[in-house]
Amino acid sequence: MALEKIQEVDQIEVVGEYAVQVRQSTKVMDDGVQIGGESYHRHVVHPDGNWSNEDAKVKKICDALFD
Repeated sequence: MALEKIQEVDQIEVVGEYAVQVRQSTKVMDDGVQIGGESYHRHVVHPDGNWSNEDAKVKKICDALFD
């Protein structure tokens, strides 16, 4: 039995002119089979914030939108 927790950015939305909303999903897998449901976490990135620790896809969007 190999349990593993997978977190990935599964949705990125540009909201208005100055915000990027990011949704991250979390799944628990047992030997490649998902057990239980997914959980989600959302956060917003603003132009005056620090997006250097974000997912690569989010960084590219923020760089293009905010610079």
